[in-house]
Amino acid sequence: MSKYAQAADALKRQAVKYEALMAAAKDLEALGSLDQAATEAENKRNLMQVEIDGLDKQIAELTLHASEMTVQAANDAAAIIGDATTAAEATVRAAEESASNILKKAQDDGSKLMAQAASEKAKLSSELGGLQKAIEGAKEELARLFADKASAEKELGEKQAKFDKLQAKLRELMA
Repeated sequence: MSKYAQAADALKRQAVKYEALMAAAKDLEALGSLDQAATEAENKRNLMQVEIDGLDKQIAELTLHASEMTVQAANDAAAIIGDATTAAEATVRAAEESASNILKKAQDDGSKLMAQAASEKAKLSSELGGLQKAIEGAKEELARLFADKASAEKELGEKQAKFDKLQAKLRELMA
C-alpha cells in the first residue's frame, strides 16, 4: 500500500475517531445539559417542597382557626340557648302565675256570685212565700166572692120572683 493510501487510511481512522470524539462531545454536552436540568429540577423540587410545607403550615393554621371559630360558635350558641331557656322558663312562670291569679279571681268572683245568688234565692223564696199566701188569700176571697155571688143571685132570683108576683098583682089590679 502506498504511502498515500496509508495516509488516507490514517486520515479516515482519524476522521472516524474525530466523529467518535464529536459524538462523545455531543453526548457530554447533552449529559451536562441533563445534569444541569436534573440539578434545576432538584432545585425546583426543593423549592416546591418548601412551598408545600408552607401551604401545609397555612392549612394547619386555617384548620386550627376554623376549629377555634367552631368552638366559639358552639359556645355562643350554647349561651343563646341558655338565654332562651331562661327567658322561656320566666315566661312559663309568668304565665302560670297569671293563670293562677285569673283562676283565683274567677273562683272569688264565682264565690261572690254564688253568695249573691243564694241571697237572691232566699229573697225570692221569701217573696214567693208571701205571694203564695197572697194567692191563698185571693183564692179564699174569690171563693167567698163566688159564694156571695151565688147568694146574691139566689136573693136576686127570690126578689125577681117577688117582683114578678107583685107586677102580676099590679096588672090584675090595673085591669
